[in-house]
Amino acid sequence: MILFDCGMEAAFYVNGFTATMNGNILIANKITNGKVESSMLSGAGYLQFNSLEKSFVGKFNTDICVSKVICAGGETGVAFCPGKWDVYFGKREMPIQVSLLCAKEPQFVGWFQINQSFVDLGLIADLGLNLESPWVGVSTFKARAWTRFNYTFGADAKVSWKPVRVNRAHIYADVFAGVGVEYKTLAVDGNFTVAAVHLGGNLLFISEPFNIPEQNIKAETSISGKLSGKVTVLGCNFGFNMDVKKVV
Repeated sequence: MILFDCGMEAAFYVNGFTATMNGNILIANKITNGKVESSMLSGAGYLQFNSLEKSFVGKFNTDICVSKVICAGGETGVAFCPGKWDVYFGKREMPIQVSLLCAKEPQFVGWFQINQSFVDLGLIADLGLNLESPWVGVSTFKARAWTRFNYTFGADAKVSWKPVRVNRAHIYADVFAGVGVEYKTLAVDGNFTVAAVHLGGNLLFISEPFNIPEQNIKAETSISGKLSGKVTVLGCNFGFNMDVKKVV
């Protein structure tokens, strides 16, 4: 079932008019005793046409919940006027968010924006698994085992049309997996890592004019990156770091 709650208003002037429609929409609703208990999709927004400026604008905030398995939400919008247009499903500064099992923190965020000047898109994934055993011991000493896995990945790019140029491209990843023991005593609490591996890296490409006066550099393209890793065995750490930077 689809439910609408909309209103419309108009203003008339000597040289034209504006018309605005705003309201809410509910889709796939669960209704009990005539009241909506839950909806798979709910949204609120507006559409506006301005004949004076010859513009058409719309913005919508939507939330999706599929059987408490996947929840998502964000803003989408369109804007058209002479010489300019813009369509987006989330933006870099306010991306669409997706949560598995409707968790409080999103596991995926993304955006896609395209207009007369550029296209900007990105996707970020952040997944984690933390398991802990029950506490074992007595009041003076107790401990519990833990295992953790975390994975983060992100990629984004911005490309301009006139001229066609990649303004920015960024990719990064970070992975951690480990097992250990957390303990509590009367004197001190602590955490001991039995074994763990942590790897991470990123690569950033920027092609926009910038100045670094103190280094006497005026350039349009830079490439920078970093690769790091650490292995922990019985509390002992071994690692490496590599940095790359190139200015053209």
